[in-house]
Amino acid sequence: AELFDLVEKKHRTIEVDFFYSIAAFTEPDPQPRSNLIVGPAHPRFAGWSQSGALSTAAILGLGYEQDQALGLIEHLQANPVWALTPYSPVNEYLPAVRRANSLLLDEIHPSRLAEYDVMRPIQIITALQSIIQGLTPSHNIVMVPSGPKVFVLCCMLLGALNPEVSIWRVSQGNLIEPRDRISSGFSTLIRVKIESAI
Repeated sequence: AELFDLVEKKHRTIEVDFFYSIAAFTEPDPQPRSNLIVGPAHPRFAGWSQSGALSTAAILGLGYEQDQALGLIEHLQANPVWALTPYSPVNEYLPAVRRANSLLLDEIHPSRLAEYDVMRPIQIITALQSIIQGLTPSHNIVMVPSGPKVFVLCCMLLGALNPEVSIWRVSQGNLIEPRDRISSGFSTLIRVKIESAI
């Protein structure tokens, strides 16, 4: 959001490279923990209520924290719900994500389940924008970008372009113990060019 503000205030064009390195797989914490932080990731990403919207729709990026997304859906009482599962060259992640979200995945209609390639951020943005367009204007949209940080970035970029969409952060806060992560050796890059509308 700050980058977009800077472009508009200075009437400049900015190019930014975002580099993402996939971490080597480590086992998730087996202990389920409560979500302590639930709400907009930043005031700029709070979105707004669509006039005439029938319900709240949720677009979830799934991570491998046990049932974290399921608790959020119960909180939002969202319908419909889209769930996106990441896959990458680090093969251990996908089964772990599916195990951690098995209850939620069983409840969502198969037509609203999708997988995305962590190594292809442009395809992630395209897929998410398509879902957003299909849900607007009949729903208030909440995006919840758990999972890989590249998915979080894609959601934030789309939130800046679609200010009516809310982007929420879900976290276990200080219940999470910081851990050093080692790179898997796989990485990707997305270059974003932001131009002033004037």
